[in-house]
Order: sequence, then structure tokens, then C-alpha cells
Amino acid sequence: MMQKTLSLRRLNEKCPALFLGAGSPAVSFAEFGGQLANELRFLEAGQVRGVTFSGVLPLGFLLLFSPEGRERLLAGALTPRDWDHAGAVRMAELLSGGRFPVVPERFEAALREWPGRTGRLSGSGMFRWTADVLAGRTGDREGMTVPGQFHQAELTCFLGRGSTSTVYGGLFRGRPCAVKAPAPGAEARFRKELECLKMFSGERFFPELYDFSEGEEPWSIITRCRTGACAQRADLAAGFLTALEALHRRGLRHGDLRRSNLGIREDGEPVLLDFSHVSPLPPGDPAGIDEDEILQRIVRKEGEKHERDLLPLHVSGTGQTVA
Repeated sequence: MMQKTLSLRRLNEKCPALFLGAGSPAVSFAEFGGQLANELRFLEAGQVRGVTFSGVLPLGFLLLFSPEGRERLLAGALTPRDWDHAGAVRMAELLSGGRFPVVPERFEAALREWPGRTGRLSGSGMFRWTADVLAGRTGDREGMTVPGQFHQAELTCFLGRGSTSTVYGGLFRGRPCAVKAPAPGAEARFRKELECLKMFSGERFFPELYDFSEGEEPWSIITRCRTGACAQRADLAAGFLTALEALHRRGLRHGDLRRSNLGIREDGEPVLLDFSHVSPLPPGDPAGIDEDEILQRIVRKEGEKHERDLLPLHVSGTGQTVA
């Protein structure tokens, strides 16, 4: 006899991607998409129509379904399309870099915003499947197992979302890259950064601009760099300063110097990042001396912090030193 319902516990065991989500925005799109697709096939093959539960039904699970789907869930009359909708919500969470807020009104708002945040990258693969299903169209479930393809870049993971752009990691002709699309309302800053990337692409200590569009929906594909700990390395400071000097010679101020904007390429070359806050140099500082000092202070401070972290720890009263 075919199974018509699953307990929440059994659903958790059989369908962890659907029930619990990805857990981390850094998980591989292809890996999670494949797991989710298999779970949806299992539910469809078993003709699972409902979920049995006692006590409280987790709100986070209930919100995976549309308002109509929630009624069918409680009535034990789910359809395959309801399960697809739940899977698409999980995928949207992953593609957006984390779980949506578990507050009904905020959750619904986040779900409505999702196509606007990632629609520019919804041409194929999981982006297209997720957008189709959430829009009420029939999605090609096989597309879930294919990493998102964006022009000549293969998207593999979510990297982050800031005030200016949403960033995905991937490969451009086999080379690590970052794919960037503007955040809603930040198109002007994004275009400003794109102008800088075009101006300095190919110069040492700047990101290489692999591909871009200046159309109605702009985007860019650039060198992918590691950030953060790079600021601890004093030997990279000269490269960052050289990039700053190149900006200043063009009469431009970076405007957002911090450790997360100091990168290092796969080959170890230092790279200055993020030009969305670039502005003309102020009249009182035509040489950009204040930014030079800010940068050196960041490198010095991070370097000192790193050295402190590496100092041996003397444990009082034991006469022992822990390396």
C-alpha cells in the first residue's frame, strides 16, 4: 500500500534538505539542488499527501508552503506542486544567503523580494527553476541539479550580500570568479564601481574585469579574491598602496578602506577591492594622504593583532609556556 502521510520525524529523516534547509550559504548549489531534487522525487513517488504531527507544527516548515498549500497540508491533501513550492522556498533561502525570517509577514516580504534580488541571474539552472516555481509556473526539476550558468560563468556558491551588490562565487573559463549584481536601489553605486573596474582592469593590484553589462540590468564578473586575513600581512601593503596611488592620480578617493576590501588573488597578488564609494578627492587632500595613512593603519593594526595571536601563552603558576 502506498504511503500517504509522513510524520514530522520521518520527514526529517527522509528529507533533511527540505525539512531543515541547507544550513550554510556556502554549501554547493549543485550538491544541495541534487539532494533536494531526490527528496521531491521520493515524496512524489510515494504519493505523500500530508504530514502527521502532534502538538506544534514548526512555523518554519509551515511557511514553506503557499497560503493555499498550508490549508492542504493541514488537511492532508498536498499536491506534487505544493512540495515543489516548498523546495523552491528552500532554494531561494540558499540563493539569498541564509534562512528567511521566521515571522509570517517578514517571511512573505522576503519571498516577494527574492526575484528582484536575484532575477538578473535567473537565466538557467536552479535560479530559473526557483523563479518559475515561485511564480506559479511549472519548473523543470532536472534543472535543480545543474549549477546556475550565467553567461560564461558557472555559479557554484553564494558569497555575500552588501548594500551595493549580491555576490556569487563561480568559475569563468576555469578561473575562480565573483559574479556581482546590484542590490535593489543600489544601481547607481553599482554602475560607479563598474566604471572604476573598466578604468583599472588589467592594471596590477586591481581586480580583472572578465565580463560585464552596462544595460538596464548591469552585472559584472571579476577576479575572485580572499579577504580579511590579507590585511594582517605587512608584505602586501605596498601593493595596496600602489593601487591607492593609481586611484589618487586619477583624482579619485576610494572612500571605503577596510580589511574586507583588501584582497589577495589565487596567485598571491594583493588586490584593492570595492569601488562603489569612489568619489573625487577633496580639495584639501589632493594627494589622498589621509587614505594612505588609513590603509597603513589598517595593515599595522591587523599585523600587530596577528603577532599577538601568535605569541606563546605563559600559563601563570605552572612554569609552562603553551605555543
